[in-house]
Parts: sequence; structure tokens; C-alpha cells
Amino acid sequence: MHRITKFSYILVLSAALGSFPGELPILAESSDRLLSTGKLQNATYYIPQIGNVALTEGTYQTPQLSVTLNQVMAKGDLNGDGSGDAAVFLTVIRDQAEISNYIAVILAQGNNLQNVDTVWLGGRMQIETASFEAGQISVKSLVYAPSDPPCCPSQQKQQNYRLDARTQTLLPVTLGAQDPNPGEIRINNTTAPPLGIDPNTPVPPPEGQIRFQF
Repeated sequence: MHRITKFSYILVLSAALGSFPGELPILAESSDRLLSTGKLQNATYYIPQIGNVALTEGTYQTPQLSVTLNQVMAKGDLNGDGSGDAAVFLTVIRDQAEISNYIAVILAQGNNLQNVDTVWLGGRMQIETASFEAGQISVKSLVYAPSDPPCCPSQQKQQNYRLDARTQTLLPVTLGAQDPNPGEIRINNTTAPPLGIDPNTPVPPPEGQIRFQF
């Protein structure tokens, strides 16, 4: 009868796991845990014309630059790989005057968060909601009308975006009817109206009444 020692048990367990003692496999962290609010508040984001900015508890602050992570965010599967993704919003103030808002797309890849693209949304605005719908990000916000006071934007605005899987870039989507073949050139046949029906079409004079004037 063979005795199973502690060392042989470890070898058997290691072989079953595909590793050796001291090399236990690292399991990928779930996307839900990676995309937690705490993780997103302490991630690094790329901002166009500025560069990479590392947030600490949702903020980055220097005398010339302020970056704040908005409380509104959306989570779901944006690129169709079965793993969670997120869309977050950054408010950027430069030189204590110029205000810009950006949308940043975050993909959970392995144990890391990757900010694949960041796109300018607009200037001063109040972002109300964001959601993933049919592979798109839908953003609803309030923007300022010319007569609005500084506290209270009044005009509603909706912006939709999709992620191009090949280039990993965020592209705007025109709201309304979607063209299934946007790159196709079409020539529409239009029947011309009969003479005399269209007000922009000249009406020929009655026969025998044509006069030439010099």
C-alpha cells in the first residue's frame, strides 16, 4: 500500500492545476470587480491635446489643469466580447476658465483596464444619463441656451456613439433612421412633372402664337 506524503500530494495537485509549487495559476479578475467605481476613480485616462492623466479618487488637480470624473457612467458589453466595458465622463478645466467634457471608453482586458478612446463631447453641459443600448452608448445631457443662467442649462441633447472594433475608436452615430449601407452611392430616379404642373417649369405658348422680338 502506497503512502501519500504531503509533498506528493502537492505534486499531484500542481499537475492537475497545470503548475508547480510556487506557481499557482492567476485567475483573471472579473470585469465587474475591475469596473467598480473605486477602480474607475483611480484609473489613468488619455485626454486629447493633454495626454495621460492619472486620477486619484476621481480627481486630478494642478494650478493649470483640473480633471474630474463624473458620477454618471454606463456599464455593459460594448464590443460584443462577452466581457464588461464602461463609459465614463471627464470634466476638464484648463487655466481655471476653459471647460470641456469628454467621454472615455474603458475595456476590461485580463486584469487591466484599458482606456481605448476618449472623445470630446462639448463645452459646459450637465450630463444626466448614460446607457448601453444595442451596442451603442446613449448620452443624454442638458446644454446651455444663450439666455440660460450659469446654474441651469435648459436645452436637452442626446448623443450616441459606437465603438469601431477594428480601430478601437469611438464614432458618433446619427440619430434617426440608420442607413444599412452608408458607404453605398445611390442614384434616385425622379419622374419629372408634366409641363405646366411644376411652378418652376416654363409653360410653352399655344401653337401659332410664337413671336420673335429683336
